[in-house]
Amino acid sequence: LTPLLQRMGVRIHDAWAARRLADGWTYGPQRDDLKKEHPCLVPWEDLPPEEQEMDLVTARTAVAVLIEIVNDV
Repeated sequence: LTPLLQRMGVRIHDAWAARRLADGWTYGPQRDDLKKEHPCLVPWEDLPPEEQEMDLVTARTAVAVLIEIVNDV
C-alpha cells in the first residue's frame, strides 16, 4: 500500500501545481499571493517532508473513503 500512496501523493501534488501554474503562479522562495509565487511549485521529490506529508494525508484519506464506499456497497 505504501508505494501506491506514494504515487498518489505525487499525483496529488502534480495536480495542485498544474492548477497553480494554469492560474499564473510561478516558483518563488516565499509564498507571495500578490506576485503569485509559491515555494512548493517544485517536483514532489524536492518538497520539504512536511509538505510531502500533506499530500500523503490526502492520499490516505482518499483510499480510506474508497474502502468505506466499497464496504457499503
